[in-house]
Amino acid sequence: MKYTLNSYWKVFWKFRSIHAMRTFEYRKNFFFWAVVATMWTLFNIFFYKILYQHTTTVGGWGEYQLYTLVGLYTMFDAIIWSVLSHSMKYYTRDIYSGEFSNLLTKPINTVFLIFTRYNNYNNLPRFVIGVGLTIWSLLQLGAAPTPLSLMLALLAIGLGLIWISAVWLCISTLAFYVEKLDNINEVFPALRRIYSYPASIYTNTLHLVLTTVIPLGLITTLPAETLHGHLSLTSFAWLLVSTLIAVVSAALFFRFSIKRYAGVAN
Repeated sequence: MKYTLNSYWKVFWKFRSIHAMRTFEYRKNFFFWAVVATMWTLFNIFFYKILYQHTTTVGGWGEYQLYTLVGLYTMFDAIIWSVLSHSMKYYTRDIYSGEFSNLLTKPINTVFLIFTRYNNYNNLPRFVIGVGLTIWSLLQLGAAPTPLSLMLALLAIGLGLIWISAVWLCISTLAFYVEKLDNINEVFPALRRIYSYPASIYTNTLHLVLTTVIPLGLITTLPAETLHGHLSLTSFAWLLVSTLIAVVSAALFFRFSIKRYAGVAN
C-alpha cells in the first residue's frame, strides 16, 4: 500500500493534534516556558543595549539590524527544540532499543516518520516572540522588504532548516555504528551558537569555513541581510547547493546504514 500526498498530510496533522492534546494536558508547563522565553528575550535585548552603549556596530551590524538576526535565531531555536531535538532523540532511542524495526515496516516513508512523530509545543511562544522581534526590528529600521525580498528570506529560512535537519540526521545515524552513544544528539545544539551572531564577526579562515565548508554562518545572517535589502546571490546560491548536498548525503547515508541494523532481523 502506497501513501498519497494527501495521506501524508493527514498523518502529519494527526501527529500534531496528538501532541497538542498532550500540551494542553500539561498546560502549566506551556505557560512556564512562555514566561522563560519572554525573560530570555528581554535579557538578550538588555545585553545588546548595554553593548551598543559602547560601540555603534558589531561586525558591521547596527543595533536594530542585529535584533533582526536575534529574532531569526530565536525562531530557529524554537523549531530545533520543538521538533528536531525530540525527533532525533527518539530516533536514536528506537535504534538502541530495537523499536526502529516498527518504523521500517510501516507503509510510509521512514524518514518522514522520524521527523514528524514527535514534537513539543512548549517552544511555540518563543517562536512567536522571534517573529515579533524580527518585525519590530524592521519597523525600527524603517525597512520595508519587497515581496521578492520577503519570499527569498523565507526561502533562505527554509533552506537553513532543511540543511540543519539533514546534517542532524547524518549525525544521529551514527547510532547505527556506535552502541549507546546517548549524547550524540548534543552535538548540533552545541553548534547552534555559531549562527546566533552575524557571520561577519568571524574572520579569515574561520569565516571561510563557516560560510562555505560548513555554512552555519549563513543560517540567520543570509535571511536577515535579505530582509535588510542586502541580498547576496553568491551566498544564497551556495546555501542552496549546500542544502542539496546535505539532503542527498543524508539520504544515501541513511539507506546504507539501515542495512547494518540488526533489529530488522529480530
